[in-house]
Formats: sequence, structure tokens, C-alpha cells
Amino acid sequence: MTDNTHDHNAFDAELDTTGLYCPEPIMLMHNKVRDMTAGQVLKVVATDPATTRDVPKFCQFLGP
Repeated sequence: MTDNTHDHNAFDAELDTTGLYCPEPIMLMHNKVRDMTAGQVLKVVATDPATTRDVPKFCQFLGP
């Protein structure tokens, strides 16, 4: 498997939420995706362990 975390062509926007705790990363992510178009990729950098649970749930909430 190739690690694309530092390949800027692998994502369209990046959001660094390092040091923030729930619900801040999700709130910032919600604001960021509002400015993006369908199909674009957002890279989220986070240190809050809950983010690994919250991001997929947020994406399901937004729907396709």
C-alpha cells in the first residue's frame, strides 16, 4: 500500500485540527466541506482519538 499522506495531489484541501477536541474538529470540517464540491477530497489531520469515530459518522450523516 502506498502512503499518500504527503502527496498534495492526493487531496484537494487540508484541515489541521491538531490539539483540538470534540466537537471542534467536526465543526471545522463541516465548515470546510461547505466550500468544497462533490468529489473533492479533504485531508483531516487530528490528534483527538475520537475523530477516528466521529469523521465516518459525520460523513454518513451528510450522505452521498
